[in-house]
Amino acid sequence: MNDPSPIAMRQRPTPDLLPRSLFVMHKKSLLYPILIMLALTALATLASGFYLNYQPAHKNAHERIQQQVLQTLDQVQSQIEEETLRLPRLLRLLQSNRILQGALQRHRQTPLTNDDAFRATLQQLTGDMGIELVALVDGHGEVILNASPNAEQLSQRMPKPETIEHGKSVLFSLPTDQGLELWAAAPVFNNGRLVGGVVVGSRVGSRWLQGIARHVHHELTLTDAEKILASSSGAVPRLALDLDQSRQAIASEGIITAEDHGHSLAHYYAPLKVMGAIYVLIAHIELAASHGFLFQSASQLAWSAGVILLLVLGLAAASYWYLIHPLRRLQNKSQILMDVCATGLDRETPAAEESGNELKVLDRAFETASMTVYTHIGKLHEQKDAMERLACSDALTGLGNRRLFHDFLGRSLAQGRRQKGRVAILFMDLDKFKPVNDTLGHDMGDLLLTQVSKRLEHCVRDSDAVFRMGGDEFAAILPECQSAEQTLAVARRLIQETEKPFELREHVCRIGVSIGISIFPDQGEDAETLLKKADMALYQVKEEGRGQCRIYGALGEATASPEAGKAAPPVESSGEVT
Repeated sequence: MNDPSPIAMRQRPTPDLLPRSLFVMHKKSLLYPILIMLALTALATLASGFYLNYQPAHKNAHERIQQQVLQTLDQVQSQIEEETLRLPRLLRLLQSNRILQGALQRHRQTPLTNDDAFRATLQQLTGDMGIELVALVDGHGEVILNASPNAEQLSQRMPKPETIEHGKSVLFSLPTDQGLELWAAAPVFNNGRLVGGVVVGSRVGSRWLQGIARHVHHELTLTDAEKILASSSGAVPRLALDLDQSRQAIASEGIITAEDHGHSLAHYYAPLKVMGAIYVLIAHIELAASHGFLFQSASQLAWSAGVILLLVLGLAAASYWYLIHPLRRLQNKSQILMDVCATGLDRETPAAEESGNELKVLDRAFETASMTVYTHIGKLHEQKDAMERLACSDALTGLGNRRLFHDFLGRSLAQGRRQKGRVAILFMDLDKFKPVNDTLGHDMGDLLLTQVSKRLEHCVRDSDAVFRMGGDEFAAILPECQSAEQTLAVARRLIQETEKPFELREHVCRIGVSIGISIFPDQGEDAETLLKKADMALYQVKEEGRGQCRIYGALGEATASPEAGKAAPPVESSGEVT
């Protein structure tokens, strides 16, 4: 049989609480909240490092690069505008050239298409003026001579000479496979008669972009919505670009960013306005050069993550070996404590597998132990109070006993000395009590003593006290006595109440009381003297006739009951004297 006693439970073998590995634990162990807390702390540290360091740096880098792209765009835009302003000036010089006017006039009779001499003259003229592209048209808008390889496209885009106002020029752009061509067209008049038109142009191609790229230190690409026009890296860019980004940049007229981490490049698509049309200038920026400090910040963040991970693992191991393991050992010991305490509290013994983590189990164990201690302490206090009541009160009447009488008398005398007041002591002895006790029995005698004690308490004030000294002897202390007359009045009231009949079940009893009195400081200064003189006064009353009260030394103060001299029987039963 299993011994449920506390000794047997203390001798119960302690199980091995050391797990086979660090994480083989109870499912509600305190280690898991600690690990979660450490993991959340690590994540919060990394997140704060990311949001406070890496992300602002990344944002600043993009803003700086975007500002650089805007500067490049402004530079390209300004150079194209300069070229756009240069072309009309050159065009006006060609319009006023007599050789060109005469050649176009003769073209009506002799076509200039096969005139090599005129070609050489025109080439020399445009070369001296710095004109890169030139074309001539007749009065009907047909191309006569064309220095551009895109004659068909040029014919489609070039306005008719008769549609151009006299002396005006028309600007237009022409996207080609060699780049973006900027053209300026104007009519040519000879003696006020329209003889044809002249068109001059400039090409924004790969060579032109290379010059700007060397200045801004990154490659450039020019595109429209359909194709790549030119690139600073050659006729065809070395990377395949997403033209959808170009179309999106044209539609939104804003800068769009796309990163190509495979080639460590960032592409910035910026809209470029040229002669009323919108193209896209793409700036290719090396991430290694522009985002170097970001890579360094990311590397530091990665190192920080590794260090934090090691710290978390170290703290987890330390938490187990220095916190969880001792708590698990205490948990086993607390289980024994809970068994013992729960048995003492008449509770159901807890199960061996207690739910909750180690701290919760220990908390419940100590709570059970503390409740057990409090319960036993409460019982001890109750027993102590009961013993004090038994030691200081009469078990039958509930009045204070002789011990409490002396304690109360000492306090009353001390108070009387401080306040210079009077304290009266009344010794009372019941008359005719012994015949009642002998006739009716001790049970009736005890009942009579109980009723007498209630009447005596009813006759005194709340500040006064009545005591049972033993047998049929009682005493009273009046700590706030004003005079001897007041004391005698209280004594007479006690005699009157005591001489009234007592109903003891089917019997009616009549008794009396004799009272001896001493007053502080009239009859003495100390308790012993006062008690002695009160006892002597009681003795005098008994000698002179019962049912009286007397103050020691005041012979004329004795009073007697009107029925004191009568020899009435103490007990009446059904109207008959027994």
